[in-house]
Amino acid sequence: MCVFFIYFTFIFMLACFLVPLLKFDCRCLSLSLSLSLSLSLALSLSFSLALVFSLSHSLSFSLSLSFSLSPVLSADRVEQMTKTYNDIEVVTHLLAERDRDLELAARIGQSLLQRNHLLQERNESVEEQLAQALDQVHQLQHELGKKDELLRMVASASEESETDSTCSTPLHPRQPLAPAAALSQLEALQGKMSDLEEENLALRSEVYS
Repeated sequence: MCVFFIYFTFIFMLACFLVPLLKFDCRCLSLSLSLSLSLSLALSLSFSLALVFSLSHSLSFSLSLSFSLSPVLSADRVEQMTKTYNDIEVVTHLLAERDRDLELAARIGQSLLQRNHLLQERNESVEEQLAQALDQVHQLQHELGKKDELLRMVASASEESETDSTCSTPLHPRQPLAPAAALSQLEALQGKMSDLEEENLALRSEVYS
């Protein structure tokens, strides 16, 4: 509508200027100028009224749109606040679960450290007992070697005494008593030797068990 008024005014003003110029009449020129000014003022007024009408129409449309959208926006706001509140509850629950898991992991780690310490002490005690048992075994082996050597010496001495008794003359009636004493001593040493061997075997079985 505004474009139509502008176009009409432009045509009218052009006609008003061209007609006086063709007739060379100054009075017509002034009249045409006054008419063109009046039409331009009327056109400006109509354009202003059209602009005011369009602005009022757009304002009323925006107000009605805002009023129609306000319940939707308020519902979305409530839903967003509810979702945020639920998210806070979920985060709080997850943080509480994490704290419980950390506390449980700390307790498990502490119990494992205590158990490791006890096992280490027990291992050290077993190693100490094993070292003592090995020392006893070495000592008993040394004593057994000495007694075995002594036993061989006694056996050789008894054999020599028996040989001497078979080769001796009847002028010495008390010489046969020496092999009997040596034999009893030999039997005693053999008994001790067997006892030591049994003790050695028991110690070895205790060490390697």
